[in-house]
Amino acid sequence: MVAPSVLEEMSKPLVGHLDPEFIRMTEEIKSMLRTTFATENPMTFPVSGTGSAGMEFCMANLVEPGDQVLVCVNGVFGGRMAEVAARCGAEVIRVEAPWGRTIDPAQVAAALRTCRLKLVGVVHVETSTGACTPISEISRIAKEAGALVLIDTVTSLAGCPVEIDAWGVDAVYSGTQKCLSCPPGLSPVSFSSRAMEVATSRKTIEEGLENRFVRHEANHLRLKDRLGTMGLEIASRPVHQLWQLNSITVPDEVDEADVRRRLLADFGIEIGAGLGPLKGKVWRIGLMGESSSADNIDTVLNAPGQILSGNSN
Repeated sequence: MVAPSVLEEMSKPLVGHLDPEFIRMTEEIKSMLRTTFATENPMTFPVSGTGSAGMEFCMANLVEPGDQVLVCVNGVFGGRMAEVAARCGAEVIRVEAPWGRTIDPAQVAAALRTCRLKLVGVVHVETSTGACTPISEISRIAKEAGALVLIDTVTSLAGCPVEIDAWGVDAVYSGTQKCLSCPPGLSPVSFSSRAMEVATSRKTIEEGLENRFVRHEANHLRLKDRLGTMGLEIASRPVHQLWQLNSITVPDEVDEADVRRRLLADFGIEIGAGLGPLKGKVWRIGLMGESSSADNIDTVLNAPGQILSGNSN
């Protein structure tokens, strides 16, 4: 149920995002969320999305492929947290309790003795059962082992005590539609300084932005040179060619859709089709992030070379 005071505010004219009042309101909301979370974390704000978006925000910023993540599962949303961690590439270790029961800190301690964890995730109040898992002891055990602590407070925030700093929690997310009595669509989150250090030291930062730009440009030029030897060229003007997304002009005699179909069916390679007025006229090859490599360029162009040598209308 949405609070009448919230409905009243929502009935007022919108404030544009460039209005100085919008900035003031945003800072006020951040301050109020710090109070609600009982934290001094500067990185505290509402993510645009539901509680599940907040969950993904935390996992995507703190977890990288290969990290070991322990998730406490005693209901639907602990299971969802484990699934999101796995989608981020984590090696997920599940500590489980029967639905309706809470997680025993001793279970977490036992799991920590057998692995080196990046993060421990716990649902404070499991919405699917109503069980409230005490956080402070689990957090202490996890931090002594050097792991980050992430908690789900979607149902607990503003309904029962949530003490992020006192409990030593590193990351937390919630939702506006429960005890905050607001419409769904915002997920308050907060990161400790320790969590921020992890988030800002991820691989993109480790590589260095300038080095990353150089790599993308070099691989674009490698692709362009290889295309030239095949009699193909980039569709956009040289001065405007994007390094990470390359639109390639399809020769008039070539069935572009058939080439894409055969690439996918015979080689397991998917490239993009042209959109709008360029439909049927270009192929789009992305060289973005991890996919921007010399090996990927050679793989993706060797296959079309074989197809084009015998493909024409």
